[in-house]
Amino acid sequence: RSVPETLDRAYPFVQGSLVALGFPDVIFEPVDAYARLVERQAETQADLVLGLFPAERFQTTDMVELGPDGRVLRVEVRPASTSLRFNWLIAVWGPAFTEYLHDAVRSAPAGEGELQIGAVVQGAVAAGLHVEGVEFPSGFYRDVGVPAELAAALREHARLGPDPA
Repeated sequence: RSVPETLDRAYPFVQGSLVALGFPDVIFEPVDAYARLVERQAETQADLVLGLFPAERFQTTDMVELGPDGRVLRVEVRPASTSLRFNWLIAVWGPAFTEYLHDAVRSAPAGEGELQIGAVVQGAVAAGLHVEGVEFPSGFYRDVGVPAELAAALREHARLGPDPA
């Protein structure tokens, strides 16, 4: 029914582990983005690290405000308008966020609409979990689940020509 509920299905298998999240319909650069999130998590021992990319259509994504120290201050879930520039597209987290997510899914009121993953992330920030962000200011992404974005990705791929391998 929702991304958080889908993620929570893996709970018995990921307890105590480092988890990396990406959305299957989003392609992005830089190619080392996950490695940089894992590095930040290891350096800071953050409970959750978000990969932040410049947003074009903020109404369909979750916008993130970072403090000067790289900590996430707040998440705006699919805002109608915003002054924020970055949305999150990928994440790496440890056991504390896995537990927080599990509890959020179990305690979500039934029948109150879809539980948004951005709302869970904002809840973690508000609850005091250590949430960091890594900005990729020259990063690029395409949400190929959106027809216009899929068409753009296909046009870009056609310009690149065949893979020499």
